[in-house]
Amino acid sequence: MALHLRDQIMDALATLLTGLTTTGARVFVDRDADSEPLADGQLPGLTIMQRDESSETVSLPQPRIFQRLLDIEIVAHVKLTTPTAARKQLNLIDKEVQTAIAGSLSLGGACKHLTPQQVDFEFDGGGDKPMARARMRYQALYLFAENAPDVAM
Repeated sequence: MALHLRDQIMDALATLLTGLTTTGARVFVDRDADSEPLADGQLPGLTIMQRDESSETVSLPQPRIFQRLLDIEIVAHVKLTTPTAARKQLNLIDKEVQTAIAGSLSLGGACKHLTPQQVDFEFDGGGDKPMARARMRYQALYLFAENAPDVAM
């Protein structure tokens, strides 16, 4: 049996973002950016987390068809050497992520499309490991029949 579409979306996104010029293979799925900070050897890097999901019924005859919006958080992590250098590196990573996603909006058919929602920037110069982050939030729109949550429509 195939994985749930949420898993297919997350796996396809991780594959798509692995190998970007700035972050390379330093892509970590299901790693919370706040509770599990990246080590120096993992920087610059990306973490990808599945977040909330909303659902809507779009067809009532059995089996019903559901449309879902899955919130995904992609976080770029860089060392905070200077605020300007960190900002430029975060913006570069954001550009690389946007460009990669624009080239595969449906993630190979796992979803209808990914839509950027918001980007938040954090600069933490305190402590023994100064870090800067860009939290890129996307929504994945996907549809499926209620009896086949592993098959995209």
